[in-house]
Amino acid sequence: LENLALVEALAGRLDLAVRYVTEALVRAPGSAALHNTLGRAYLGLGRVDEAIAAFEQALAIDPASPEIRENLALARESRGPRVSAAVGGPPPGR
Repeated sequence: LENLALVEALAGRLDLAVRYVTEALVRAPGSAALHNTLGRAYLGLGRVDEAIAAFEQALAIDPASPEIRENLALARESRGPRVSAAVGGPPPGR
């Protein structure tokens, strides 16, 4: 299934890649490579929060991986700045 996921990802069929990787993770939930692949597919689909979660899971499994760290950083950058609702003055309408 991992190979099918990679083939689909390379062909630009990221939705199928997500499906195959998700199925492969049922059999190998401790695979940092699979979580990383899932994150890359999610990122390609614009599903940034899901990509970040997948990269964080991969990093928890393999904290020394520079590839996973780089992918996580790219995903976080693509999310853009987050503005806290608690900062910036009174609530709207006041």
